[in-house]
Amino acid sequence: MSVGEIHYPLLRGKKIILCDDDEFNNPESIGELISKYNIHYLISVPSRFENYLNNEKFSQSFKNIRFLLIGGEKCNTKILNTIRKYSDCRVYNIYGPTEATVFSNGILLDIEKLNKSKVSSVNSIGKPICNCFVYILDKNLKPVPIGVEGEICIGGYGVGKGYLSREELTNEKFVECPFTDAEDQYSRKMYRTGDLGKWNENGEVICLGRIDFQIKLRGQRIELGEIETTVNEVEGIKYSIVIDG
Repeated sequence: MSVGEIHYPLLRGKKIILCDDDEFNNPESIGELISKYNIHYLISVPSRFENYLNNEKFSQSFKNIRFLLIGGEKCNTKILNTIRKYSDCRVYNIYGPTEATVFSNGILLDIEKLNKSKVSSVNSIGKPICNCFVYILDKNLKPVPIGVEGEICIGGYGVGKGYLSREELTNEKFVECPFTDAEDQYSRKMYRTGDLGKWNENGEVICLGRIDFQIKLRGQRIELGEIETTVNEVEGIKYSIVIDG
């Protein structure tokens, strides 16, 4: 569970329903929990949620859900249309790394509008949330105009202090923020996400992928370079290249 999943319901006066590992990996068990406890709020990675909806008991219980937050990877419109078959819940596309306390952006999705525009996937991650600042910057950490690609950087109260016992990586990723009041001790740092993005005319951030060789699979970060290093340690292998298929 993330801090968002723990604290948001409690701050709203709600209760959290916990499940064990077996239940978590069993959509039928999840469906039973949703029905038993009348669960209204759910967070999921799109690919996992799509697999859950293939289970009859889960899909039937899904009518109880009022708010669905999806994130961690790109969401396609096929999943959204499947959701609409079982529920009229509000669906939010959320974005944010752990280094910025999980969520930094979000947008309420208009599924009907997406269908009319005939897009295959959701690219907008919406606008920054309260007390969070998002910047699209060039390689010199200068803001780029609307529509121009750059690195997504995050400032504000949610940015962490750095990585434990990894000073070099901390200095690379957590840099001084040149856009905030120097006297505000809680927003002096800015996190460089390594994600490529741009602003659209509505003030939303469009996420375009990575500027390095990191990928996401089912919401988990994977460094392709680390896989290559491990493969190269195998006897008989001198060089290897790992690509995102």
